[in-house]
Amino acid sequence: MKYLITESQRQTLLMETVSPYLRRRLNYDVMKDEMVSIVKYQLNPCEFDNVQNFIEDACDMFVYMYLEDLNTSSKDKDGLYYYVVDVFGKYLVEFYNEKCGGKDGLNESVGDLSRKAKILKRYTEDMLSEKPWFNGLEITTSPYQTSHKDENGRRYLTTIPILTFNINTKGIPRSISYNDVIKLENEVSDIVVPLFTSIFPYDDDEDDNGNLGAVWDTKFDFHL
Repeated sequence: MKYLITESQRQTLLMETVSPYLRRRLNYDVMKDEMVSIVKYQLNPCEFDNVQNFIEDACDMFVYMYLEDLNTSSKDKDGLYYYVVDVFGKYLVEFYNEKCGGKDGLNESVGDLSRKAKILKRYTEDMLSEKPWFNGLEITTSPYQTSHKDENGRRYLTTIPILTFNINTKGIPRSISYNDVIKLENEVSDIVVPLFTSIFPYDDDEDDNGNLGAVWDTKFDFHL
């Protein structure tokens, strides 16, 4: 089962990761000033081994400082983290490449995909760890052929990444019924969809038929 999300759905799901309590306090200009201050005056991007580590630290620091004087839950912090990665991820990659791009010959597109996959793995594992059947996760990427639309509305074939969530299970027999597999997929989908759609950009148009940047799939490993 492959999951394809429209931009309007992506924005809705992204905002659903942020609680109403925080949404009322999110001001883009204030957030931007805070992030610029962090990367210019509190972090040295070239001290990081790669752009992924730089972005993770910058966004973690942003969340800590932005919520420092607010009484928030860990769920609020995670939700804001996904939102910040989505809003400022491209800016942080460009900032890192501008300051340090020659350091290790960074390929921006590959580095960006790797960064996002690792963020997805980190937070998906945290949430799935509460499931009694969960016993580990690996995310692999491979090419996926689809069609995009050019500026004139013409369709053409292109290749985008598909991220496969390889989920290791425990206590679930290989003879599990099809309906039970669907239930597991729905449990995973409830967790992954808001994360995936908040992290991966999606090029949309007025007809909601925009260009997919990435898709995802699930694969369960049953041992009994």
